[in-house]
Amino acid sequence: MIKIIVRNIDRFALCVRMPVVRFIVFLDLRLLEGVTNAKIFAKAITQIKLANGIYKTTKPGRFHDVDDLLIQHLSEEKCYKVHDTAVSDGITSLELFKKLTSRNIELDYFISDKFAKFYFHNRWYGGLLCDADGHVIYGHVMGVQAFRGTSWLYTVSKLLGYMLPRQITNNGGEEIITLDNQVTALIKTKELDFVEFDVFENSSQPAKYDVVRCMNLLNPGVFSEEMLLSGIKNLGRNLSEDGLLLLGHTHIKSARNHVSFFRRRNSQLIKIHDLNDGYLLKEIVESIALQ
Repeated sequence: MIKIIVRNIDRFALCVRMPVVRFIVFLDLRLLEGVTNAKIFAKAITQIKLANGIYKTTKPGRFHDVDDLLIQHLSEEKCYKVHDTAVSDGITSLELFKKLTSRNIELDYFISDKFAKFYFHNRWYGGLLCDADGHVIYGHVMGVQAFRGTSWLYTVSKLLGYMLPRQITNNGGEEIITLDNQVTALIKTKELDFVEFDVFENSSQPAKYDVVRCMNLLNPGVFSEEMLLSGIKNLGRNLSEDGLLLLGHTHIKSARNHVSFFRRRNSQLIKIHDLNDGYLLKEIVESIALQ
């Protein structure tokens, strides 16, 4: 079997409703800006498997309990600088933004995701889709998706993927934004700000936020312990004194959120609340020195 690149949004929407066909189609991501249906948009971007082996995931309503608990720690008398990182398509960021503004909480709201932007490089056989680091995510080869990371069930697509380079010098290409259209609209009106941020890059002059949320990114088994500690430390360094850090993950089967809330005190992160079982590395977080 093969995976076919579909270059028409309505046709893709029809295909994903068909029992067998939905498994062999992949929307040409250059069409994302024109996708208005939230389910179709989510279907399109959750097919993206990143170079680190993680799929982009998105689902509205995932963090309502996390959002409600966060609000309990905020005051209407203060203006908060909020940074939601690793936001995927940003739909849960939008939900938090709406909930905070509906409670009359004044804020400056920033979102980031290293893999919110991809770049399409045209080639004679079709093209290559690359991430910000130039890693080849997949290719178009005469209308067929070429992707070495796919299952051997899609033998042709997998073999074609091995014919493509793993990485190219990312000097341009057509930019593709994988943020939800509602989110990009708010960015254009300056109600939200998109910032370039990599949780694993140590900035000499970190921005200072009152609230930083990082969900479903810094999980054991995905990154090495060294990278996890580096990421947690960088997030903590981006907090203002007495600022809040939310770390956690969503259990795939139960859909329960396991989150810990930490408050920065001097150079330490002090846990103040757990939701369900809390963050998997919560004890380690409190042992980290942010200096």
